[in-house]
Amino acid sequence: MNRQAIILNTIVFQEQLEQGLGQADLLEFVQALGLKRLEIRSEFLRDGQEELRDIRRRADELGLALFYSANVDFLQGDRVNPDLAKYCQEAEQLGAPFLKVNIGDAGAISREALEKWWTSFSPKMDIRLENNQDPLAARLTNCQRVMKLIHEAGLPLSFVFDTANWVFVGDSPVEAAELLASVTTYLHCKNVKQEGETLQASSFFDGELDLVSLIKAFPNLEYLALEYPASLQQVETDLVQLEELELSSLSL
Repeated sequence: MNRQAIILNTIVFQEQLEQGLGQADLLEFVQALGLKRLEIRSEFLRDGQEELRDIRRRADELGLALFYSANVDFLQGDRVNPDLAKYCQEAEQLGAPFLKVNIGDAGAISREALEKWWTSFSPKMDIRLENNQDPLAARLTNCQRVMKLIHEAGLPLSFVFDTANWVFVGDSPVEAAELLASVTTYLHCKNVKQEGETLQASSFFDGELDLVSLIKAFPNLEYLALEYPASLQQVETDLVQLEELELSSLSL
C-alpha cells in the first residue's frame, strides 16, 4: 500500500488536540509522517471561516490535500438535512474532493423525497455517507435501506464504511462488507477491543478485527483513512506495516 495514499483523520491526533492545538497545527505532523492527506472534522473547528481559511492556506504551503468530515446526518426525518449546503461550502473552502456525513435514519424518507431534493439542491460537491455509532441509523438494515433508496432514485452518492462502528451497534463488519462492498468507495479504518465492560476503538493491527482481510472485500475503493487516537510512534508503526501489504485489487 502506498503510504501517501493513506488519509489521517484528525482524531488520530486526539492527544495534541486535547493539549490545545488546532487542526491547522496538525498538518506538520502529517508531513513529518511522510503523508499527504488529512481529514478535517467539523466538530473540532473553533473559529469558523477564519480557521477554515488558515487550514487551507497552511495545507497549500505544505503541499497537503484536505478532506472533510461533517458530524451531521444526511437524513433528518422525512427530508434531507437542509444544512448540507453549508457543509458543502466548507468542504469546497478546504479544497476537499467530497463531503463525508453520517447516513441518518431512513425510517421516514421516500425515494420521491430524495429525487425532489436532488433536483432542487443539485449539489456540486460529491457527498458520501458513513455508518457512525448511532444505535438506530448505523445499523446494517438501515444503511442497506438508505443505499437502496439512493440507487432507486438514481443519485450518485456512495458509502463510507467504518470498519469498527458495526461492532459498536451490534452488527458484523464481515456481513456488512458482503452487503455494502459494491457501493463503498471509502474506508474509515479502526479496530476495536473489549476493555472490561466497554468496547474501545483501537489501532489498525491491535484489536479483534482482521482488517487486512476485511479491506480486501471492496472492489470499488478509492480512499482509505486511519481513524483512531494514537501516538505518533503507533501511527508510524502502523504505516510501516500497511506499506508492506500487497493489495493489488486496490488502487492504494
